[in-house]
Amino acid sequence: MDTLYCACCGQPFRRTSPRGPAPLYCSRDCRRQIEVRRRVWAAMGGLSGGGLSGTPSVRTPVLEPMRSAWSLEHGRHGGATGGRAASA
Repeated sequence: MDTLYCACCGQPFRRTSPRGPAPLYCSRDCRRQIEVRRRVWAAMGGLSGGGLSGTPSVRTPVLEPMRSAWSLEHGRHGGATGGRAASA
């Protein structure tokens, strides 16, 4: 299998030599781009542990279920009325 895909831009490229480990990037530009990204991520504290297998240090917010205007208007939000429509 001689066709590889660049880890930076996704372009297919051919492996120039069967010796050694397979290259990850199609060009020197892509290799430099990833080096820059890694430096920026490290400076921002984006990766804990210093490796790509680490977990992000920024916490993901927990999303609450969305309540539609219709359900609030018709009393179907499971509040004090127990999900029944409120008497007007």
